[in-house]
Amino acid sequence: SPKNLVQDGQDIPIRIYSSFDHRYSEYIQKSIHSILQQWKDTFGINIGLENMNMAILYDRLHKNNFQIASKIYIEVFADPIAFLNWFRPYQNETYNNLLSQAETAENKEERLKYLLDAENFVVDEMLCAPVFSYQFCYFKNPALENVHVAKSGYLDFKWAYIYD
Repeated sequence: SPKNLVQDGQDIPIRIYSSFDHRYSEYIQKSIHSILQQWKDTFGINIGLENMNMAILYDRLHKNNFQIASKIYIEVFADPIAFLNWFRPYQNETYNNLLSQAETAENKEERLKYLLDAENFVVDEMLCAPVFSYQFCYFKNPALENVHVAKSGYLDFKWAYIYD
């Protein structure tokens, strides 16, 4: 078992890299520290945490220069490829072929099948493990009209107006 691989309380050379964005830092920090404590309690190991600038973190992720990393992702547009593209640097032929086939699919159903297969690959290979998800709650004045709320939670006031 993993607990037998190291002596209790031993520091092992694994570091979690993260970037605590000011908008989400409280949630990320609490989640990561909770995970570190659970690993210490379960496996008896101490794992280091290194916070860094987001640009440095993304550079490390894209170069596969990490052991474990924490990243927050909120989709910018409602399409699975927005999320799945994050794993292209993984450099796996099967995975990249699925994404390529999705890009050249002849119809929507075929494209979604390849994207679902790629998503299953991410899950099966444990490329990422979701820790939490955001929910957005907004209060709207009844006089405010034509505000668009994207599935990602972003608000678009481009065409908004106050109705009298």
